[in-house]
Amino acid sequence: MLKYTTTVCILFALLIQGTAGIPAYANLIPNGKKVPGVTAVGHVNPNGGSSRNKFGQDWSLGNRDWGNICNLDSDEDGFTNAQELGSACNGTILRTTGLSNPGDKSSVPPPSSGETPKGENKQPLTKSPPPCLPSAPWKYPPHYMTILPEYGFSWFTNKTHLTLALTVDSGAAETAPQWLGFGISESGSMVGSDLVTVEYDRAIKKIRVRDHYVPWAKDWYQPVEDDTIDWQLLCQSVGPTSLRAVLVRAIDTGDAQDRPFLTEGSTPIIVAWGTGSTLSYHGARRSSTACAFFGQEPIFEIPADVSDVPIMLGFQPPFKLTSTVTQYVCQAYDQGTKDRHVVAAAQVYHGTPGAPFIHHMLLHACGSDDSYIRDKLKVYTEKPYPCQAGTKNPTYESDPVLKAKIVDAPDAEGISVNSRCETLILGTAEGTAYVIFPPEVGILIGTKNRFLILEVHVDNPTQIKDTIAITDLITIYTASKLRKYNAGTLIVGDPVAQMLPMKTGEEEILRHATCPGSCTSLFAGPITVFSSLLHMHKAGKRIVTTLKRPNEKASILDLREFYHFGYQLTVPTLRTIYPGDQLNTRCYYDTTKDSRKEVVFGQHSDQEMCMDFLLYYPYESAFKYCGFVSGLGTLCGGAPRNKTDIQFMVQPVDDGLVGFGKSPFGEATAGKQKVPAVWQSEPDPIVVRSGTMKTSQCLPVSLMILVAAVFILL
Repeated sequence: MLKYTTTVCILFALLIQGTAGIPAYANLIPNGKKVPGVTAVGHVNPNGGSSRNKFGQDWSLGNRDWGNICNLDSDEDGFTNAQELGSACNGTILRTTGLSNPGDKSSVPPPSSGETPKGENKQPLTKSPPPCLPSAPWKYPPHYMTILPEYGFSWFTNKTHLTLALTVDSGAAETAPQWLGFGISESGSMVGSDLVTVEYDRAIKKIRVRDHYVPWAKDWYQPVEDDTIDWQLLCQSVGPTSLRAVLVRAIDTGDAQDRPFLTEGSTPIIVAWGTGSTLSYHGARRSSTACAFFGQEPIFEIPADVSDVPIMLGFQPPFKLTSTVTQYVCQAYDQGTKDRHVVAAAQVYHGTPGAPFIHHMLLHACGSDDSYIRDKLKVYTEKPYPCQAGTKNPTYESDPVLKAKIVDAPDAEGISVNSRCETLILGTAEGTAYVIFPPEVGILIGTKNRFLILEVHVDNPTQIKDTIAITDLITIYTASKLRKYNAGTLIVGDPVAQMLPMKTGEEEILRHATCPGSCTSLFAGPITVFSSLLHMHKAGKRIVTTLKRPNEKASILDLREFYHFGYQLTVPTLRTIYPGDQLNTRCYYDTTKDSRKEVVFGQHSDQEMCMDFLLYYPYESAFKYCGFVSGLGTLCGGAPRNKTDIQFMVQPVDDGLVGFGKSPFGEATAGKQKVPAVWQSEPDPIVVRSGTMKTSQCLPVSLMILVAAVFILL
């Protein structure tokens, strides 16, 4: 009887104590024993021995797993459990001061914590927030990446939230950071991005966190504060030359002013920092990348059928930086007449002195059937030359030997040469990236495409001169045993750049073109599209291509809500186009900042284009263009030299797409709108692998970009 009574008493005592009051459980709650004046954070009575409070109930419902409840606001006081206990969701203790009881609504982090209650944003600078412990995850393996020499970040996730540890260390007190920024971007550009900033005023030792979105603007992109802040500051650390912060946010906040972190594939991100006491222009202190926050990026492996010696391409002799802020530099390479397939390519300039100045580059494959063009291309193999649109070629003008070899100089873009460059093998942005083509597909070089031309956009905002040179750039891998399919490119929209001129001073002008089913019905059979590059020039604002089958609704093949000429994104995809399918391309332009009378369409960068470059297989040799041609109707097949290539029909042909008006973030108020479902493209498996050659999950690139497109024949 005594034994039975004792057992009942013990069980009753345990029930009264509750799960979060048991010492063993309290040890599982990070900082659970360190809240001042509280020994049982899960109980109404902070000393235990009473019923469970809401935090205690959540702890039990969450299977006594801190990661399941860390980002809940159990007591509904505006602060997450992680904020109140100063701990990350993986259990890392971030701080031991400024703690509060997550089960007591009246207990909140002190005003000096630097934290913002959930649902508020217009926050003032706050007093000295609690510092992060030295064990804070500044370099949390394996999830760590250095994006700039001064800027790095690490991260960890649970099912609902992502925690970021951001750090900037300038290495010098005179350039000590006073703010840092992190954002989710659409394509590597600031426009259309979702930003969080941590701002620290060193003079008054106060800090704040702000949440922003960036609406459309023609030139100067100005962040606008969100209505609510969804990022929460867990702790911070300030040193003589550094600023660090640990923040947490929901993977998908459900806020129309926010962008979600992608749980599949890579999320495009941007970072920046500055020395002003509040958010200001960053200058060269910025970068962009794409990061797989969930899962692992594939590691570059040379395809098994690569049988040839890798081809290293770069500037020889090395190209030394000039004081020009931005310019395009080109060089040609003679590859001989042996037919082989390009099956993979990788950048090699990451980590070199010239890497920070390479904005993006394109690799063209060029034909050689015309001896005149072939002779010109041979000349361009001798050294790199500027090929900036809208300017004279200074290398050509100042080099009498080169001038003597070329009887008539090419225009500023070298169109007389590039007119025979039928294929763009690769396009990449900042940093290290690679591309591997589908197993049975390759781009043919040799007899047809004997020459390669590398076109590099050199960006030098600080105007460093002569001291830095650009040399090795890219390696391509080829297979002598040809694969089953040759890849080709179909240009849709306005493939020969002949759309009607546009009036300047307009905020939004639409140009719309169709590749009709009567053209695709000429295909020998279905083609498989595995990448899309939407392309406009400097007035471009927004662009979309749709695919419509007979008797079906149109679906979006590719969409860029916030187009930026400097950040062109190629999207790996897998779509089948059947004979009879219809493709529509809509291009939206902003001409408000243009001083000319009108903006015309054409080949130069100061003119406009409206195109989508679709890389596909199997290659249709007689079918390169499909879309608008001025005064004639529809271009359907090859270059507009033969009447058989022209269909006399009205342009464009309606595809039934509705709701594609102002984009989200397009106006300050439009930033609160959800993207209409009709804008959302159907998901497709990625068949072209692109990524990093490093073991990190992040790619130090504007985006992992594969470009393979037919260059315009005129």
